[in-house]
Amino acid sequence: MGENFKEHMERLEGFHNGRVLKNFNSKIVLDCANGVGATTMREILKRVDFTKYIQLEFINEAEPEFLNAQCGAEYVQKDQLVPRSWNHPDQKCVAFDGDADRQVYYYQDAQGAFRCLDGDKQFALIMKYVSGLLAELNLKDSVSSVLV
Repeated sequence: MGENFKEHMERLEGFHNGRVLKNFNSKIVLDCANGVGATTMREILKRVDFTKYIQLEFINEAEPEFLNAQCGAEYVQKDQLVPRSWNHPDQKCVAFDGDADRQVYYYQDAQGAFRCLDGDKQFALIMKYVSGLLAELNLKDSVSSVLV
């Protein structure tokens, strides 16, 4: 992993120092769709210690003959169903597709309803957060964002 990545991670860590995260549960279930995502994530975890921020539990990672079979980002998003091997109704979950170039975030709400946040919804949430940071810096009116 390149030096740029390590520098980026150090900047992110420095940015969060001193910020209080409210109601934060660090456990995340990662559905790897029995594809390459698990290998890549495990390699990243060897090189960058995220354990003080998140604890990942991998599912659907070791059966390549079941690539994207009732699991992965496309299955979760299009069918609005939890993947096979999933038994985590109270957990935050992320699903990659087989080649790990797409992901969705999903969970069950307090009433047990399935909720899925695709890339568009994730972008909106990130931009809401970034807008708040820009407002703190009195830069909110200086920057705009567009989702294409």
